[in-house]
Amino acid sequence: MRGPDIRSKRVVLVPFCCLIQGVRAQGIVCHYPAVVTPVVEMLVRNNIGIIQMPCPELYIDNLERAPCGKQKYDQPRFREVYRRLAQGVVKQIVSLRRGGFHIEAILGVEYSPSCAIAILSRSSARNSNGKGVFTEELLRAFSDQKEEVPPMLGIENYQIGRTESRLAEILRKGGGRGV
Repeated sequence: MRGPDIRSKRVVLVPFCCLIQGVRAQGIVCHYPAVVTPVVEMLVRNNIGIIQMPCPELYIDNLERAPCGKQKYDQPRFREVYRRLAQGVVKQIVSLRRGGFHIEAILGVEYSPSCAIAILSRSSARNSNGKGVFTEELLRAFSDQKEEVPPMLGIENYQIGRTESRLAEILRKGGGRGV
């Protein structure tokens, strides 16, 4: 006899490097050598499933790439790669939603030329507001599919406490459930 079905149908999508820090550009992994531990632990503690999104930079560059600005990837030939990957992510989200799953949030990585949600890093070492190329293509894919965009949050490795607070608030409010 089986017990009650206790599976959680709450999920958060995380950037590829949240679970594999070793794939980030050379010289920028300073806080978490393997995974972004505070974020992953928070999701596990709250019984929230973790979906790892693809890393577009790995489709274009190699593992031993130098840090760069958005302009490197913001080119038509690379945008097409980002677009296809984003469309796949949104297709997966649509399928999960149809299965009764709640997409609580999509996480990005601030200062990333690909996955920044709100803060980009310029080559000149000055920061500016803006979204990464993959984030832009995700938003376009949601719009093309006429799908609601879940809450989006950028992980700030240098200020992880702020990320934790904001993520906790999203989870308390019910994330992508329209609460």
